[in-house]
Amino acid sequence: MDQYLKVSYPSRRKVWVDGRPAGWTNRLMQLETGHHVIGLNPQRPDFTPECHEIHLSGTRADAPLVLHFRPREATP
Repeated sequence: MDQYLKVSYPSRRKVWVDGRPAGWTNRLMQLETGHHVIGLNPQRPDFTPECHEIHLSGTRADAPLVLHFRPREATP
């Protein structure tokens, strides 16, 4: 069964699901029910957290699971 996910980030970034590019931030995505590891482009690790490990179920297009990433603070 299809589930719905939205990954929030201040700018447009590729979303990786289970180690593969699968969509874009701030857009609704459809995934299979089950366990997934969600991250942003690993070639550009300037965000936090590194990833979200989730079990996706019980979502709808009008009520997706929303995950948040944020820019990593620059270290002086």
